[in-house]
Amino acid sequence: MFNLILIILIPFFFLRLLRLLALIQQKEYRLDRLWIYLQTQEGEEEFFNFFPISKKITGIKRPVKTFKIILIGLSVFLLTAILLYFLPLWFLVILFLLYPLLIIGCMLPFVILNEIIKFIYLQKASAKIKEKNPIIIGITGSFGKTSTKLLLAKVLKQKYTVFTTPKSFNNKYSIAKSILANFTNQEIVILEYAAYTKGEIKILTKYFSPQIAVITGISSQHLGLFGNLENLIKAKSELLKVLPENGKIFYNDTDENVVKMITKFNQVKIAYGKNLHKENTNNLNLTFKYQNQLIKTQLIGNHYLINLDGVIKIAENFNLGHKQITKALINFKPNDNFIKSYNSKNGALIIDDGNTSNQKGFEEMINYVKQIKGKNKILLFAGIVDLGEKSQEIHQELAQKCLHVFNLMFYTGIDGKTEFKKILQDQLIDDEKIILEKLKKLNKNDLLLIEGKIKKHILEKI
Repeated sequence: MFNLILIILIPFFFLRLLRLLALIQQKEYRLDRLWIYLQTQEGEEEFFNFFPISKKITGIKRPVKTFKIILIGLSVFLLTAILLYFLPLWFLVILFLLYPLLIIGCMLPFVILNEIIKFIYLQKASAKIKEKNPIIIGITGSFGKTSTKLLLAKVLKQKYTVFTTPKSFNNKYSIAKSILANFTNQEIVILEYAAYTKGEIKILTKYFSPQIAVITGISSQHLGLFGNLENLIKAKSELLKVLPENGKIFYNDTDENVVKMITKFNQVKIAYGKNLHKENTNNLNLTFKYQNQLIKTQLIGNHYLINLDGVIKIAENFNLGHKQITKALINFKPNDNFIKSYNSKNGALIIDDGNTSNQKGFEEMINYVKQIKGKNKILLFAGIVDLGEKSQEIHQELAQKCLHVFNLMFYTGIDGKTEFKKILQDQLIDDEKIILEKLKKLNKNDLLLIEGKIKKHILEKI
């Protein structure tokens, strides 16, 4: 009897292990992010998903193979085998029910070891930077950090040597590792300073203290981790507190939270965000005028105008000329961190904002799609996570804004689905089989906006 029960449960032990390893990897091995996630509806369903045979439950599937995740997985497997061998049959049921706690317990020693490794990397990277003493530009905010960083690096390289971290590398380990690998005495260093809680940016600034700060915007992103907007603003302000007296603050003047945030600091403040305006063209790509010259970029989305205005202000402050700035912006090729557009297999227009999702960016894309005429507009969305107590309110606001823009909506997540379904009603489809069938039938009359991280097997049907 014992052998039969064991044979039945072993596949589910393995499937739960894969899904939960993917979850802790997705949450960056952080207990605070795991705790916030487990308080959401999606997190509850994942925690109590004892028999994970359906793809309908959350977007968690399998972990990315890394040395750390393999070690944690082997530790869990070994400990499970030992417990099953020595303990009585009834303990098997308890172990199966509490398996997530066992996996998290096995994760903790590796988290501690990882913090020690991070400290060593940070010390070495900091020493390397201090030896060469470059100008450090620090970028923080709830959104727009990576796009601003990459655009700014492209422009400043017209006159200076510039180091910046790749993609959206913005935590202690990824920044330190990038500096150790690729910093070679460049004149300017551009870094993102990200945080999930108060104190994290403060730690980063101890190792890499900027002379110039850029504040891109403040929104509800990761509000569940900060607790409230006030704590979030305090966390972002940690970047400004370390600026020298002759430092400079470039700030998004269209964001009232940012304007309020910078008032108590005495450094030179340079506003941006209100100087550029989109030129009406038949092209999806963003076009604007700069010093009476039409600049045709390869960017999709009007909200990039704010980032571009900030980049231009900083470049002018570094004495770059009009021609240098214009050349860089025209030739800038967006990577996967930017919104992109393409045609589906059947000719539908796809606008892909699937790299990340936040309230401000989503609202901007709703307005952008609204301006496009002659298309049957469809939204593919999975909800926004880490919003804490504001989740219901924010999803309700977003649903109202979607109501008269999209003819149809495919909802693949759990967080926010109740709010969207209440408002969109028959316009919303959450049955995955129906979603997959309808995605196959998209045609040249359709426009599909992909917002946030969508499961890979769904995207493959487009």
